[in-house]
Amino acid sequence: MSSIPRLEELQIIQLLKADVRLSFAKMGTILGVSEQTAARRYQALVREGVIRCTALLDSRPFGQAKWILRIVPAAGGGNSLAESLARHPAMSWVGVTPSEIICEYQPWSDADRDTMLTDRLPKTSVVQSVTGLQTLRRFPLAAPWPDLKWTLNDTQREALERHADAAFASRTEGDTPTSNTGNTLAVADEKLARVLARDPRASYSQLAKQTGMLAPRVAARIRELAESGVLQFDLDLAHGAIGFPVAAGIFANVPLDRLEAAGHALGQLSEVQFVCATTGPTNLFAAIGCRDVEHLYHLLTRQISTVEGVGRVEVSTDLRQFKNGHALVKHDRLRGATPS
Repeated sequence: MSSIPRLEELQIIQLLKADVRLSFAKMGTILGVSEQTAARRYQALVREGVIRCTALLDSRPFGQAKWILRIVPAAGGGNSLAESLARHPAMSWVGVTPSEIICEYQPWSDADRDTMLTDRLPKTSVVQSVTGLQTLRRFPLAAPWPDLKWTLNDTQREALERHADAAFASRTEGDTPTSNTGNTLAVADEKLARVLARDPRASYSQLAKQTGMLAPRVAARIRELAESGVLQFDLDLAHGAIGFPVAAGIFANVPLDRLEAAGHALGQLSEVQFVCATTGPTNLFAAIGCRDVEHLYHLLTRQISTVEGVGRVEVSTDLRQFKNGHALVKHDRLRGATPS
């Protein structure tokens, strides 16, 4: 495969963004190719470290918020610390900038959160300081990043709408106001989630064999967990491999009465992968992916600058990415999911 996937491979990415579990037979029907050809294109993308399908439990329905961590390492300790963080299953999106490490942290309990943020990280010898920004609200995106709808013609897009299952799509919707109702996860659900984490595209018969459940029950329970937000399906991507090597985090201060509108406005920009309101010294965070620094410059000066309420903006660009989503990164390619 060339450094940038061909149109045929980009089409597979667009299909998987719409449905991580979409079968090769349905891919072939949508694209007008054989099932074997669709499978071959998918396998090439995986083999070259361009994509990784993921299915992971989300702790937010159980009362735990996600955190954006800004960690200042000791001189010379940035890469080794980032590598260690990337191998932690609760950490995702780990990148090193010229001055800090930025990552997302998802604790599974108050004890896990407190140990990590007030004990483990501050006492690590190569950590100078830690700033934790608790995510308060995730805002919706206009489309999954990157938006590759242009790779499909009208007939293919219509076929995708018919065949794709929205329960297994990469998430674009924002958070809705909910309260923790004391949710718990059954042992059978935990086992099913572990099996899915190893292979999110496993067939229902394969999942039934590995969990001891009946296939119809497996299918029904996966859908229930996905539609409730407990189980999140996604597609991790090697940004540079698909033509977006410039990754950056945007930290902004917005008046509180304009925060909701500003978050929604940023979510409409095609370069934005994730946008949320946070606690901390800044209150709006966005992760973006650009083709080059000129693209980043125009995004900042022509689009983000026009969002009402966005005043002072801090931009941190990654020198190196150690983890994209939940997949480890080496030499700008994905190298497998984090052990759970």
